[in-house]
This record gives sequence, C-alpha cells and structure tokens, in this order.
Amino acid sequence: MEKKLSNTAPISSEARAQIYGLLTRIFAKEIDKQFLQELRSKEFRESLTGLGANLGDSFYEVPEMELLENLAVEYARLFLGPDKPISPHESVHHQREDGDWGSLWGKDTVEVKKIIESSGLNLKAELNDIPDHLAVELEFLQKLILQETENRHTNDLKGMHRCIKLETQFIQEHLAPWVPEFCELVIKKSQIAFYSQIAEITKNFVLYEKENLENSAYYQQEEG
Repeated sequence: MEKKLSNTAPISSEARAQIYGLLTRIFAKEIDKQFLQELRSKEFRESLTGLGANLGDSFYEVPEMELLENLAVEYARLFLGPDKPISPHESVHHQREDGDWGSLWGKDTVEVKKIIESSGLNLKAELNDIPDHLAVELEFLQKLILQETENRHTNDLKGMHRCIKLETQFIQEHLAPWVPEFCELVIKKSQIAFYSQIAEITKNFVLYEKENLENSAYYQQEEG
C-alpha cells in the first residue's frame, strides 16, 4: 500500500476522512452484523482492495455468524485480553524522551485530551474513556479533516490552514511515533487475515499521511 500511495496523486480530503472513519470503526470495538455486511459488500471490497488489503476468499465465503464469532474472538485476543493483549493506547507505545511511557494515562494521554478538548470537535462518547485510544485519535483526525473540507467549501482559508497545520502536528507528534510499531505487533500476533491486513493498511496510511502533509503547500505556507 505504501508504494501505491506514494505513486499516486494526493488523496482528497473527503477520501482521507472516509479512511479514518473506517479505521476508527474497526479499532473501536468488535465487528457487528451490520458492519460486517457493509465490509463484505462489493463497494467495500473494492475500496479495501484499492487500499492494498487482501482479506482472502474465506472472509467473503465463511457463514456470517461463524465469521462474526471468529472476528470477535480475535479482537478480544488482540486488544482486550486476558492473555497479554496489545494495548491500543499511545501512552503505552510512544517512547517519549522523558521516559513517561509504557502504561495507561501517561503524559501523552493528557496531551491528547487537551488537544481534542481545545479543538471544539465532538467525538463519539463511547470512544472517550481513555483519550489516547487509537480509535479516538483516528476519529479526531477524521473530524478535523471534515472541518478542513467544510472550511474549504466556504472559502475560509484561514480555518482550512489551521486544520491542516493541526492535522500535521497531531500526526507528527501523536500518531506516527507509535502507530507503525503498534501495527507491526498486531500483524505478528494476528491469527486471521482481517486484522493483520487492516494493521498493514493503518501503518502505511499513517506514514503516507505524515509525508504528504509535511509536503503540503498549505502547511509550508503556514510554516513560512
């Protein structure tokens, strides 16, 4: 996926928001029946393929209830425990220079909470238990990009530049430093293709976003 993204024109804001929204839903909780039906639709299959995901024929052929159970068991095994889960929280994985990392509710948690609150954006209540959960950070980017898009449509260039700058800084400081490593852990521990493929997509998309936003003419203009 990383190579494919690097060789294409920048993804539109609308498409970026959709990708962040999709990943938010996947990491937030177990896949339910309605969401699974969407994921197995022709439209979603083409979208996931376009992002570089190969879920395998079994994802689309296994009976629905059996697949739902398999996905729920895998989600719990990977992220909830009880047997050494991979915590989906920044403060656990982000290796800060001051050494305050490796457990829940570290400095990164507090910083992310402040950033989200100061942005004025409303996130889903079910994701707000610990602010630096991966799903929360992904949803924050989704909402920020939607705000950027709205500002662009209303010709609010100052607001648009502000959103792009915050997107870039948040990815640089709170997403890129830990998500690729987290995703590698998920890839290694996954026993079914779905979560390993989603982790690969997430890792490459975050790296793409970091590079693309740093090279953004809007961001460079703000920096200048």
